[in-house]
Amino acid sequence: LSAALSALQSALALHGIPETKPVEKRNASAAQTTSMILLDRLKSANPLAFLALFRHGPRLAVLSAAQLLAVLTEPILVGRFGALVQAETLGWDASQRGRFSSLEAALLVPGLALGGRAAAKVGALGALAIGAISQVLQQLLNGRVQLLWQQLATLPLALPQGLGRAGLSSLLLEAGEKAGLGSAQLSSYLQSLQTAGMLVAMPLWTRVFSASVGKGAPRRLHNVVAAVVTAQLAIVALSSLTN
Repeated sequence: LSAALSALQSALALHGIPETKPVEKRNASAAQTTSMILLDRLKSANPLAFLALFRHGPRLAVLSAAQLLAVLTEPILVGRFGALVQAETLGWDASQRGRFSSLEAALLVPGLALGGRAAAKVGALGALAIGAISQVLQQLLNGRVQLLWQQLATLPLALPQGLGRAGLSSLLLEAGEKAGLGSAQLSSYLQSLQTAGMLVAMPLWTRVFSASVGKGAPRRLHNVVAAVVTAQLAIVALSSLTN
């Protein structure tokens, strides 16, 4: 269920975010469109294609760095390591951890589904702030959980986290357009960035978890996640200075 919800999360994060280019700029010939699609596919096959994001102006570069941190702290990914923490600290078995992870993943969906509308109402930066702050609070509380009811009490904070992803996606689309990148080209670069981020994320959190367990404080992992999300929010705030 968690895997299916993760895929749904990616789809819903982009739902409701409109194309910002004028209509006249979208009208390309069929041949040009086909060529662009083929070029984007070739670029997406290049594992280093994401580096182009850092060569199209400071604002897109800063937002791309924030996107990388968002990949590293993707809630369902972090939740997998959170389940290991629960086994260490609460003694939960695989069935209990699975039920909790599925419930937490399900609570992420409403925020993702409404993320585009929320970004339109409170602004992309506002939506991002709401999502990031709720994730930071949840992780900080996770770092202090000692009892079952305390762990369950962290679940509601998963609800607004999808707004952060939608807000950042909207900011990236806007910055990409200003940098002269089409939505398809930008998407291929971001897919490459996500792949690179996932390659880093698994060994990173494995190392952090192992170090936390080694020091007798498994829940310290959540404090590290909170710090990374805070850094992401700070980077996005910095990007507003380069706008």
